[in-house]
Amino acid sequence: MLLDKGYEVLALIRDENADLSSGVTAMYGDLADRATLVDSFHLVDSAVITLPLVVDNMVVRQWVENLTYAIQKSNIKKTIFNASGPLPDKPTSVAVIDIKIEAARKLMSTSIPIVVEC
Repeated sequence: MLLDKGYEVLALIRDENADLSSGVTAMYGDLADRATLVDSFHLVDSAVITLPLVVDNMVVRQWVENLTYAIQKSNIKKTIFNASGPLPDKPTSVAVIDIKIEAARKLMSTSIPIVVEC
């Protein structure tokens, strides 16, 4: 849809052999590597973030810290956090949901212009 409207679309990838849609430009980055995120985020003015399905809270917390840092160092004007489903107001004791609640709260507690989508 963005490509059809004439926007340039870049995808953050870890694997140089990633299969991308036609017209999408790859940029290397890794959620675990803050420096690659900073470098990549300087190329864009908006970002859509969907976290991989990982239930290791320590790993996801580090990714969110890295994302937060990189976005704050960039010129990004709008960030959309795709939670991949509705997020309850309170933790549920289901790790995969609770870590997304925590990630959304962390991102929203910063100065980052962010929208949380379900």
